[in-house]
Amino acid sequence: FFFFFFSSRRRHTRCLSDWSSDVCDGDWADGTVNDQSCTCCVLDCPANQEAGVRDGEEACVCVADHYYNAVNDACEACQANSSPSADMMSCECNAGFHRQGGDAANDCVEDVDCSGDPNTEADSTQDNCVCVAGYWRADAANDCCPDADGDDACDPTCDGAGQESDNAGGCTCGTDYTPSTTGGSLTCTWTCDGQNEEANANNDGCVCVAGHHREAGDDSMPCMPDVQCTTADHWGPDANDDVCECDAGYVNHGDNDAPECRYECTDPNTRTNDANDGCVCDGDWADGTVNDQSCTCCVLDCPANQEAGVRDGE
Repeated sequence: FFFFFFSSRRRHTRCLSDWSSDVCDGDWADGTVNDQSCTCCVLDCPANQEAGVRDGEEACVCVADHYYNAVNDACEACQANSSPSADMMSCECNAGFHRQGGDAANDCVEDVDCSGDPNTEADSTQDNCVCVAGYWRADAANDCCPDADGDDACDPTCDGAGQESDNAGGCTCGTDYTPSTTGGSLTCTWTCDGQNEEANANNDGCVCVAGHHREAGDDSMPCMPDVQCTTADHWGPDANDDVCECDAGYVNHGDNDAPECRYECTDPNTRTNDANDGCVCDGDWADGTVNDQSCTCCVLDCPANQEAGVRDGE
């Protein structure tokens, strides 16, 4: 009797029980037709699997978007909004999604959007928006408010003029303001250190108190008492309360102690009218226009048998 031993040297093959030949081994199937030599064995993978590499060896691996379910010993599709993990042994939620409540048994849902309130952020489960550190709210229906002292209550709004948070649950005055309290209410007033100064109407600067002014309206100058002017028609302080002068259009024909402000007439042959508020033609000159008292074209008003001319150069 002669025994022939065939050594199986080809990959993925094994010898037959009678050692007469070799066949494809394990998951490997013959890749040729009517050829049992196993020279081109290919993996014979079950449903949802395909030939690939696992642990550095050729093996059946799950197809795209599938993972290996060890309990069912099968490749199964990942749920919506998820993808296989790197080892394809589980499914992980895609970016922007999470398992509700952090429970691996739940489907992947979209992360909560907290952009509506800048003082909120997503909680650890990505299911709810919560206030960021230093803020608080009674419930999800309210906006988060500052809570610097952590007493689970909103800090004062500190929205009064010159007010700001003291970062301890209360309000204080800003650097340029002086605090005062009336009936438990904080008032911040712009600090004015100069003599005869007070806060302006906007509470953001200083002005002179009544009866005082800054020389030439210069804000860098101190506040001085307003000039005191003698009472007279069309006479009073200038715009800066620095000096006494006649109103615009008038000329002082007296002095500061006894002012006499007359309407100034610059047209030839005119004079100030009796009401001291305009000009009329002077002397022999009459208005040369109709219904016009401006006297811009005064002409000589000559008696009978006379006419306008020149005498002694006039």
